[in-house]
Amino acid sequence: MKYKAILHTHSTLKLWQNVAREIVLKLKKKEIFLNLGNSSTNLLESECIRAVSETIDESPIRNMLLKCMLDAETTSAGGSYIFLLHLAGLLKEEEIFGRRFKIDEVKSSLLLLVGHLASDIVTEAIKIAGRNGKIFLDTFESSKTEISFGTQSCKWSPPSSFFAAVKHSKISVQGCRVVFIDGIIESVAECHKILQWSYEEKTPIVIFARGYAEEVIATAAINFQRQTAQVIPVVILFDETGVNSLGDVASCFGSEVISSDKGQLISSIDVSACIKADRITLTHNLSEIEFADNRVDSVIEKL
Repeated sequence: MKYKAILHTHSTLKLWQNVAREIVLKLKKKEIFLNLGNSSTNLLESECIRAVSETIDESPIRNMLLKCMLDAETTSAGGSYIFLLHLAGLLKEEEIFGRRFKIDEVKSSLLLLVGHLASDIVTEAIKIAGRNGKIFLDTFESSKTEISFGTQSCKWSPPSSFFAAVKHSKISVQGCRVVFIDGIIESVAECHKILQWSYEEKTPIVIFARGYAEEVIATAAINFQRQTAQVIPVVILFDETGVNSLGDVASCFGSEVISSDKGQLISSIDVSACIKADRITLTHNLSEIEFADNRVDSVIEKL
């Protein structure tokens, strides 16, 4: 019985090797088509996962094959096709290295599925980000489609109670002043001058600090809702990642950090002397800061 089981396993493996070989050869010859309602398109090598999913009936082994291909693709772009080549016995040693899909292949794949505009946006974003860059897809509704390049994204954000009070999941302000405070704002009286300046100058202010009293968050939210003063509190916790981050972010702006250790008071901050950011976008998960001045050399020197 054991010998028969081994023969059966070997037979199954050969069967799936033949299936993989057939799919690879059809992909190379552009013989696998995907129906799109009124039209159809032939699948490319970069769409081998879709090809396996569309051409093979569902079964435990087919699902396992798809899982392996997805894991390979997650590890490295193009890994799913290399895995399929290897399973089919068609992988040459020289093909192992440098096997990445061309940008034109990605664009061709997207063209018929999402149209010219979306495919152009995706390929342009890939070109800008490069191999080492990251692309963030913002699902927030906007009046126009845009690609933001050169921004700093971090996981610090306003407290959830602030978002709940203003009834927004995303806040974006332009031409705003930025204040960095290495401490906790414990009362509204401490930041009254900041609120007053924002009201008088009609200018948003984003504060990066270690924490805020509930009354400070509530007051900032009420003023933001009424558009009397736009002061937005962002928390940078004093943890293993945030301990030095406040100073690092401030140095990117060429700004100083207000600290009681230096004898500075929050109530004495001159907001008009604080640095200005081009735009800051805030969600529950991150803060995106846009600052036009190039401070790369000075930041590297500081590091």
